[in-house]
Amino acid sequence: MSQNKIIVTIIIGAIVLIVLAIAVAGGVMVIQKRKQVPVPVNPVPAPGPMPMPSPAPAPVPVPAPISANSKWAPVMNRSPSDSAVEYMGKIYDAIVGDPIGFRHAPYEGGVTSEQAEYLGEATTLDRALASRLCENPCYWYYNNGNEEQKAAINNAGLCYCVGTPTAINF
Repeated sequence: MSQNKIIVTIIIGAIVLIVLAIAVAGGVMVIQKRKQVPVPVNPVPAPGPMPMPSPAPAPVPVPAPISANSKWAPVMNRSPSDSAVEYMGKIYDAIVGDPIGFRHAPYEGGVTSEQAEYLGEATTLDRALASRLCENPCYWYYNNGNEEQKAAINNAGLCYCVGTPTAINF
């Protein structure tokens, strides 16, 4: 053999050895990866300071009792003998001042029967319920009524009808 053939054979042999070494090293790494210990799904947290408890909820405000000189005072409490429709009729009369052209007969429609359902079994008005009961007269008589009806609701002084109807002078 010539010297050149020997050198070429040595170089080829070295390359084959290097490729085999790389393949073996890669196989070892794959085997090592398979042997790794799995990490637990829910690891135990490291000890540390205990979390602070959440603060207690704020107390629910109690509505102030209605004053005797409130414009709502005459209709604040429902008589045991009044049905929801009769009680709503009294509230309605107070809100609109009962001028001619406002009053509906019980169960005829209008605020008396439609809004009696909002009262349910309530025996006392609160500001939220009173504001809810202002919605119908504000819509029909203040916003869509004539000047006499608008003035009557203003003079009664129980409902503020601009924007969202709200009970006032409570």
